[in-house]
Amino acid sequence: MIKLLCLCVKNITGSLWSDVLHYNILILYDERRNVMFNFENLNLRRTVKEGIDTNEMEFKPLKDYCGETISCNGFFFTDGKYGEQVVVVGETTLINMPKRAVEQFKQIAADEEAVKAVLEGHLIITDIKMAETKNGTTTIYKLKNA
Repeated sequence: MIKLLCLCVKNITGSLWSDVLHYNILILYDERRNVMFNFENLNLRRTVKEGIDTNEMEFKPLKDYCGETISCNGFFFTDGKYGEQVVVVGETTLINMPKRAVEQFKQIAADEEAVKAVLEGHLIITDIKMAETKNGTTTIYKLKNA
């Protein structure tokens, strides 16, 4: 049997689940072989501004912010019913980004300077609007420096 264990490197928000999301840490333990697979080196970089507690924040889709500008306080990845997705931490809400945003935010997560800029409040999401495409209606946006 393989067990999923979550490891909290540093208790920042007081919530283990929140810390696991913000550090993207995962450990698997295989009881049969007594082997632990530690994936913590995949992404130890903090991607949410320190001191922000996301536990009480409501999830909203990006389309709810059409015509507005969002200050990005960080981001994290989830794996839901539609596969891997990225969630942006706004001022008071967690914003579910379109599936196509995953690659953009993976590039940001892989770049230490880019993550630092996000954590310092230099990323905004702007020009948010609905658009018709051949596959239906979608939300479009631009990432810009604040």
